[in-house]
Amino acid sequence: MTGCPFYGFGWPERSPALHRIGGNACGLDLDGNGPCVLERDGRQANYRACPVVDANRNLLQPATHLIRFDLGTGQQRSLADWERHGRW
Repeated sequence: MTGCPFYGFGWPERSPALHRIGGNACGLDLDGNGPCVLERDGRQANYRACPVVDANRNLLQPATHLIRFDLGTGQQRSLADWERHGRW
């Protein structure tokens, strides 16, 4: 488990649901699902300390109940769920 819900996820175009793609991809890197910037800098993934999350907070905050993560188990969870519990 990582400290970020976007870690290892990709965001398909025109979809409110991110899908697990594995690795250390950042679901907020909409241009190419590049690696987690915190890991790239030698730190652990951390949603609450991430500069990419901070840069996109004005888009994420109003949509926390709409942004969903497909966990690959037939269920989806919202960003609001993750923020509330800090995990799935």
